[in-house]
Amino acid sequence: MDPAGSGRHPDEGDTRERILDVALDLFIEQGYDKTSLRQIAEPLGFTQAAIYYHFAAKEDILVALHMRLHELARPVLEQLVAEAGPSGWAAVLRGLVDTVLANRQLFVLHQRNDLADLSPEVYGDLLREAITDLLEPRGDGS
Repeated sequence: MDPAGSGRHPDEGDTRERILDVALDLFIEQGYDKTSLRQIAEPLGFTQAAIYYHFAAKEDILVALHMRLHELARPVLEQLVAEAGPSGWAAVLRGLVDTVLANRQLFVLHQRNDLADLSPEVYGDLLREAITDLLEPRGDGS
């Protein structure tokens, strides 16, 4: 039984993460377009059907990897919005650089693969919203 109440088997999250980790390496090495679900399944000892159990399509794997980036960026962007101005932004930006370096592979994935084909609802909404929040003047005079 799933203690978190998500309706998933406790090991399912681990399996999804393993699939994502292998896919990330392959997408960086070979490119998203040149990587097949079979190639992702092979090093895990899975069949292609097992991958479909966790992801309906290869694009869903790419979207899940993209969402990892969103989850990394969310706290930094929220902190930037919360800071009173440039003096507080320096520490936040140092933290962002550390985050980028610690998660280099995700950023390399985005650089080496054209992710503009992802649906607009998924690609960039968080970043666009955060930048808009940063650039719009606040009503409180800050």
